[in-house]
Amino acid sequence: MQATTNSALAAIAGFNANLLLAAQSIANLEAPDDKRLDGKALAHEFEVNMPIKFVYRAADERTAEWAENLSGTQWLDVAQRENVKANVDGGEQWEGTRTIAVLEHAIISRNTPLNLPPRVGIIYMPDRNPSKIFTSPAKVDRSFASWETQPAGTEPAPISAT
Repeated sequence: MQATTNSALAAIAGFNANLLLAAQSIANLEAPDDKRLDGKALAHEFEVNMPIKFVYRAADERTAEWAENLSGTQWLDVAQRENVKANVDGGEQWEGTRTIAVLEHAIISRNTPLNLPPRVGIIYMPDRNPSKIFTSPAKVDRSFASWETQPAGTEPAPISAT
């Protein structure tokens, strides 16, 4: 990476430009080849200025923890205790009451990125909860430009004036 990358990231975010960054782990971002760059600041710039992030299977605990923290949290209602009474035969019968506790839990736990199967990743997008998605290669027909309505050579014959 060049030194100009750090300052360009903030500008790229405001101009509807697309930038793809691939890294093995957070540690790769924090250890750039250009030793003049502050690796931690550079990794933070990428995290802040790239709103869409995609994580395949994490290779280390630190990257998995980063993915968990990035996912945010949700509140879960968890049954802590249910009241039961023993009948004369020793069996238990539910008395119809339970204690519910509210528990804050990560949307994506750190175990998820550590155990993702091949071609499955977690996508983080603005204004959405992170979710797991399956990726698959798609065949692309490059024989015509994407702005054309049909492939070259399949145009209708011109109407002749008689």
